Amino acid sequence: MREPNPAWGSLAGALPWLLVASLVAVQCSEPRLRYDYFVVKVDSIAAPDSEPLSDSLSVRLFGTIGRNGAYSLDRIDATRNESGLDMTVWGKFDRQAGEVTGNFTRLDERYVTYPATRGMFRIRVHQPDGSTMPDSVRVF
Repeated sequence: MREPNPAWGSLAGALPWLLVASLVAVQCSEPRLRYDYFVVKVDSIAAPDSEPLSDSLSVRLFGTIGRNGAYSLDRIDATRNESGLDMTVWGKFDRQAGEVTGNFTRLDERYVTYPATRGMFRIRVHQPDGSTMPDSVRVF
């Protein structure tokens, strides 16, 4: 009779754990594969013409995120410096939503910031084609 190979015994014991670990890894990575991310086209910016330095500055962004309910707002990336604000609006498309009917998903978001100095506060919103949509507010 042959003696069992000790290496096979440890491998057989580890196999169930390896399967569980691989399933967890696949499940953890699934949400990243579920969505397609994209830069949203902003149609217009609403901001006051002027604002006191002591007040917060509210910027509203309008546009269309997508053609149905499978599209939604993901986030707004914003970088503020002394002279202004650079913004990128990100949307996401749910690939697992199936056939979705309905109205366009609209963008109507408010972003609040605090200008650091007096003068012209410049707002730049990055667009999908690489251009930017500018606006400015006089801070007094």
